[in-house]
Amino acid sequence: MKIMKNFVKKNKRILIAGLVFIFATTLVSLALADVGLNVKVTETLPSENAIYGQISATSPGSLMVLNSLATGGHGGVLGDNEVVVDKDGKITTLGGICMSDGCRTNWGGVVTKYAGMSVSAYTGDNNGHPGYAYAHGVCSSTPAILGSHVCAVNEMLTSLVSGVTMPNDNVWILNGPPGFTASANDCNARTQAVDIVLPNTVFGAYWEATSVTYPQGRGLLINCKPSNTLKFACCK
Repeated sequence: MKIMKNFVKKNKRILIAGLVFIFATTLVSLALADVGLNVKVTETLPSENAIYGQISATSPGSLMVLNSLATGGHGGVLGDNEVVVDKDGKITTLGGICMSDGCRTNWGGVVTKYAGMSVSAYTGDNNGHPGYAYAHGVCSSTPAILGSHVCAVNEMLTSLVSGVTMPNDNVWILNGPPGFTASANDCNARTQAVDIVLPNTVFGAYWEATSVTYPQGRGLLINCKPSNTLKFACCK
């Protein structure tokens, strides 16, 4: 008995360290066997700031799943999967990806289409406010289609293919460089509204209103003289 006491006394630290190691190993094994590797932040935090990180058999093929706590769900009640990283490195988010230029629910290949038209009609120089920036600003500030821009030819054609309802009024669109021998370059980059006779007439591209003959309208050129005022086709 005395020998045992002396042994325990001399090796007390080693014995304690061994017991702690065995206890910790057991806890880790139980945790991994139960739910995989879990990290929870739940106590005293509002639900919008709490996350649940999980690598588990409950999400096959996923390297990580970040969950928000459900509304009022303190104590580990999970809400929707906010971020999922799969084994191939693909990242899926519930609310979109946000960067300095705003949030997007898809990345790359964003297709913009005809969304509506401006409230007022404008001349080739935007009623005395020359430049593309002003024209785009008109669409961007139109209440029903905030953040939109003046449609380009390719966007109108994409809208056709996508089955979008086309404008029921004649509207300005942008064509960029001329596709014709005349100066058909967006009323000289949206800066000109003068009545110049041929052969120096300046033209702008526009989309003709839908009709019986042209159910989805059609693209045309129009003289940029002051009397020709059209609304802008806006895409988003």
